[in-house]
Amino acid sequence: MTLTKQVKKQIKQRLKNKNIEVAGLDLHFDGHNGDHLLIYCRISEEKLVYLLAIGTHSELF
Repeated sequence: MTLTKQVKKQIKQRLKNKNIEVAGLDLHFDGHNGDHLLIYCRISEEKLVYLLAIGTHSELF
């Protein structure tokens, strides 16, 4: 899944850190296509990954 630049910008503004990578993954359970997403950010200089959200497309967007 590719997050739009606008969504990434909004997440970065909320986290108040410009040096982070924000990404999303489509989750597929038991080999089925689903409506579930995992949104996370990675802060390279701290070597940390934070889970931001998990849920359906409609819940998150």
